[in-house]
Amino acid sequence: MAKKFIYRLESLLNLKSFKVKEIEESIQKVLYYKVQTEDEIRRNEEYLRELNSTPNGYHKALEIQALNYHKDYIKEEIKELRNELARIVEIENLLRTRLVEAMKEEKVLQKLKERQYEEHVFLINQEETKLLDEISIQKEIRDRNKE
Repeated sequence: MAKKFIYRLESLLNLKSFKVKEIEESIQKVLYYKVQTEDEIRRNEEYLRELNSTPNGYHKALEIQALNYHKDYIKEEIKELRNELARIVEIENLLRTRLVEAMKEEKVLQKLKERQYEEHVFLINQEETKLLDEISIQKEIRDRNKE
């Protein structure tokens, strides 16, 4: 009867696979935040362009001053968002590096599992061949003893 293949490092392989999935999920979250930040930057830049394109006309000095302060505030917010975007990109790159390492570790264990499985199949085939040879030899001996 064939023995069942048992990979003794299966739990470690499962752990590495879980780690890869966990890092992939983290990258997805970071990409979501990256897209959100880029959209917010784009919206603020469009809003600033709208503020800059408004006709100057006749306004009170207080209104002009408030508008200029508001424009400065929007510019500062865009600057902060770009800094945040740079940090997000750094985190993304770091996570991608970790993902590559985790995938390498997982692949090594997966290859080892495949090799051990092939060895297991080879040994099972050898045992079956020996068993069949032994059965055929015993049958041949019985047939010769009957004669």
